[in-house]
Amino acid sequence: MGKIVVSKEKAKTPLREIAGDASKLDQCLTCGTCAGGCPVADWEGMDPRKLIRMIHYGLDEEVIKSNWIWQCTNCQRCTWACPMGINFGA
Repeated sequence: MGKIVVSKEKAKTPLREIAGDASKLDQCLTCGTCAGGCPVADWEGMDPRKLIRMIHYGLDEEVIKSNWIWQCTNCQRCTWACPMGINFGA
């Protein structure tokens, strides 16, 4: 597996800006539908809904340090299930 390199400029960018259409984060209903199909939901007590809330509240360091985000399979089930159309994998 190749080495992942993040530029210093990108590393300083808030996750809210990196998350693609950041305005969609504000539309999260916290309904949990995204977590229903997530194969890694509840691993380490996390799920896509909690991740969105953490990004929304600016908890960037906690998100980056979380092992959960690195376990995401990018299956996109959360995106397909979201009634607000939030693209979690963006």
